[in-house]
Amino acid sequence: MHDPDMGEGVAWLQSLDDPALCFVLVNPQAVQPLYQPEYPDGLDKLVGEGDVECWLIAVIREEFTKSTVNLKSPVVINWETGLGAQVLLDGDYPVRHPLVEEAEGLC
Repeated sequence: MHDPDMGEGVAWLQSLDDPALCFVLVNPQAVQPLYQPEYPDGLDKLVGEGDVECWLIAVIREEFTKSTVNLKSPVVINWETGLGAQVLLDGDYPVRHPLVEEAEGLC
């Protein structure tokens, strides 16, 4: 689901079976512009062939500056097939990358 009030870089992944189960997804380009994951072989068997879109699961903390995203296991969605999967990447990506980089040198 997408909420226009949240901006283009944020979406919700909500369970159809249990509406209380919901994840905040963040567009990786908003967090790490150089993020270019190489997907594992067999991804097309999970989500179908065609173009896919990558999203990161965010953990939003009470103190927002401590919020993180998972760069190691993105959610990959194929909008043509309506299928998605969370995949584990081979690269050296952190599971807890800061959602917001703290500004250096500010008081």
